Amino acid sequence: MLIIDDILIVPLTLAMNILEKLRDEINKKSLLTEDSIKERLQELQLLLEDGDISEEEYIRINWISNMLVPYLLIILST
Repeated sequence: MLIIDDILIVPLTLAMNILEKLRDEINKKSLLTEDSIKERLQELQLLLEDGDISEEEYIRINWISNMLVPYLLIILST
């Protein structure tokens, strides 16, 4: 059961870490727009091209961002 718990918890933990980083970024800039999200994803692409992150890390972060950012934008627009 412990392995199954870990499999279920790891994505949630990763998602929470990303949301916390996004929240911190919002606090810094006081504004989250589609342009700022696109800029951050471009920075992520540069990290991949420079070899600072692996392709696996890039895919994971990009996928999670694509899944979570729309919800975050909805929350912030209300």
